[in-house]
Amino acid sequence: MLRSATAVVLVAILISPAYSLTANFSSLTAGTRYVKGATFLDGGITFDVVAGTSNVFISTFGTTNPAITGNFLNLTSQMEVAVNLPTGASRIDLDFSRGYPDGGFRINGTSIPYTAVPTTVNGVTITNILGSKTSPWGSITAVGSLESFALIGTEFFVDNLAVTPSPEPVGDYNDDNVVDSADYVWWRNNANNRSGFLTWRSSFNPSLIVRGASSNVPEPTAFFIAGVMGMTGLLSRRSCGRGENS
Repeated sequence: MLRSATAVVLVAILISPAYSLTANFSSLTAGTRYVKGATFLDGGITFDVVAGTSNVFISTFGTTNPAITGNFLNLTSQMEVAVNLPTGASRIDLDFSRGYPDGGFRINGTSIPYTAVPTTVNGVTITNILGSKTSPWGSITAVGSLESFALIGTEFFVDNLAVTPSPEPVGDYNDDNVVDSADYVWWRNNANNRSGFLTWRSSFNPSLIVRGASSNVPEPTAFFIAGVMGMTGLLSRRSCGRGENS
């Protein structure tokens, strides 16, 4: 019964839909200022002020975008704010308003001026919907394999920034974003069923060392891999045996 229940949990994890995190900066105090080197958190998203000689602060007025209400992020003067993406992201959406024409984004290490949008760079497509061309405001969407994303600008107002994290690798049972022998150890100690093992084996990378497992667990050497293949045969024979006896 325990194995069946664990298998159901594993299947639920593997087929769970993508989720998103949204920062509307409502949890932060209006008027708070952040300088280069500062870190702040809202909506489950961490932001790092990585460049600029002025500050970033939480504003409540001065934007023409009707989608921006309450608190919003104000990049005052040639500031750069990175959105922390610990597992990467497949999509980022945000509402914006600009006081100055300069600025843009840094995506996967490449700077993209706002005037270049819409465009595709480093496997990421950036599009915009403008509410006004004379006083630019609207929304931005970036879709693709996002490893890093930063906002750059002067009087660049941002709100409702939503991040859709990249899905974890299939078979990553211990949630460290790699499929290695530590996930096999987790499977052996917690699930120990054929479907869970085959899911892990399909994504297993023998070049990765054990992560998160105890020091007495061997790295994925030839002996470990041979053991994995032996386990595959054993599980297959058990499955066949059950079919013959049914």
